[in-house]
Amino acid sequence: MFNHINRENINYSENFQNYLNSSISNDDRDILNDLSQYITDSAYQFYLTAFDNYHFDENIIQQNNNIISNISDFWRAHKSHVHSMLDGAVDSSECPVCGLSYNPLFHCTKSVEHILPKSKYHQYTFSPFNLVYFCNNCNAAKGNKVESSIFHPLISNISCSGIPEINFIRNGCNINIKVEINEPNVNYRELIYDLYKVPSNYEKFIKKLINEELNSIEVSQVENLKTLNINQKQTKLSRYLQNVYSCQPSGNYIISDTENLIVEKLKSTIKNQNQADIFADYILSKSHVLRDC
Repeated sequence: MFNHINRENINYSENFQNYLNSSISNDDRDILNDLSQYITDSAYQFYLTAFDNYHFDENIIQQNNNIISNISDFWRAHKSHVHSMLDGAVDSSECPVCGLSYNPLFHCTKSVEHILPKSKYHQYTFSPFNLVYFCNNCNAAKGNKVESSIFHPLISNISCSGIPEINFIRNGCNINIKVEINEPNVNYRELIYDLYKVPSNYEKFIKKLINEELNSIEVSQVENLKTLNINQKQTKLSRYLQNVYSCQPSGNYIISDTENLIVEKLKSTIKNQNQADIFADYILSKSHVLRDC
């Protein structure tokens, strides 16, 4: 979580100049020429003055959303250039915010993140030092927010000590998966909960992980639960989860340290009797195969 990235040097100036000489409209070329002053080394040095680890000073860099008339259309027309540039500097195979691997199976895909949002800071729309890859979930959670506390993986050095804790919570007729990260640093907690909503991302990941595991649980337990009423099924399934079952995700989609940590936490949570009882109810609510056998 909140991993610093050491990016390889990119010859972006030459890359950008070649792009300016390509087949783009004269109007767009004029705008891109205006933006070229914000991709230089001196622009980067000025950019750095606004960041102090995970703090951002909004008084140093002023918002400027008057350069481009329609930023969404402009970005859509030219973002392929940014992708081609960033693909030459592979920062990481996982999201630097949440630590989950980019994996379409879990709807965790790589997306370009503007640390200073392009909708408010047009001048840094194509600046390589303002562009990183986040997963789509962390990118969406941050949105266009600019806070005094901000994570910039090329600049920030953050050492979170919080460990995800997983619980299954009854909520009326529903059962929710709840992740808490007990990070003692108040400023880090602001990043975790308010800006990037990391626990929500982990909750989505765990739901999809359980869905992947559901088939193996069904195969192993359908014969054992046949002809039992729902209460008997719940009791027997809970005992199986506590005493026999071990979450062993198949395939190669548990890759990062964060994903392995979540799997270990899920295993220990399920072995707790109270949690196993609730998890058994959760499985029965999701599996018509076990519920109706």
